[in-house]
Amino acid sequence: MARVPSDFSMLLAQWLTALQDAQRHFSFKRLEETAIPSYAHRNPAIRWLFRRRLAEVQKLLGPPNYAQGVRVLDFGCGSGFAASLLRHSGYAVAAYDIDPTFFYWIGKRYPQLLEGIELYRSLKDIPTAAFDAIIAADVLEHLDAGRLEREILWFKSLLSGVSGKLVVSGPSETPLYQIGRRLAGFHGHYHERSIYQIAESLKKGGWKRIRTKRIPIPVLCEAFLIILFQPDGGMTSASGPAHRDADMA
Repeated sequence: MARVPSDFSMLLAQWLTALQDAQRHFSFKRLEETAIPSYAHRNPAIRWLFRRRLAEVQKLLGPPNYAQGVRVLDFGCGSGFAASLLRHSGYAVAAYDIDPTFFYWIGKRYPQLLEGIELYRSLKDIPTAAFDAIIAADVLEHLDAGRLEREILWFKSLLSGVSGKLVVSGPSETPLYQIGRRLAGFHGHYHERSIYQIAESLKKGGWKRIRTKRIPIPVLCEAFLIILFQPDGGMTSASGPAHRDADMA
């Protein structure tokens, strides 16, 4: 099996090839709800923006310098692009998505990109108290109110201690962002809420906001917010998801 290249630019080039390949094999309607068309967009500024989003996620996670490695769950992993970048940067990464079609497709055609990443097939398979951090990159805005509330509570049970981290990113849904999304060819009808509403729900669900990064330009042009949370007031007693898998769409 081929190894992931040591040079990060080579890794990104391989991923661009893989994602463009996916665009040739799946319809835009099938892909639009994933980040694949954004990571492989013909406009380099859009590709940069979405990659910058992941770079900020990694900064908020902190360096993977624990003796045993920082254990991260990529919740809503999609194609596995973010999980792959984290794994290549030295984190111990596991992943989950309600629709793992694209993860499996990439893994079969480009196995070196997803090597070393464990994919959980259902929520009930994800172990409790097993992770130092969870990332949910442009995922939670897709959930209806009931499921969002459940996941917010359940996330606490997955962390191994009160210092565990939850890093979420999501669209601002400002008028300027919505115009830009339309110009880029996306519709956004599958978004239930903005990142501001998600942050408020997390606060009500017992999470404390630690730090926020706004890109590309704070206040003037906020497309995405990337926010670091930690449990506020201790861990939940929940032992796992008390709900069935449901569509993330």
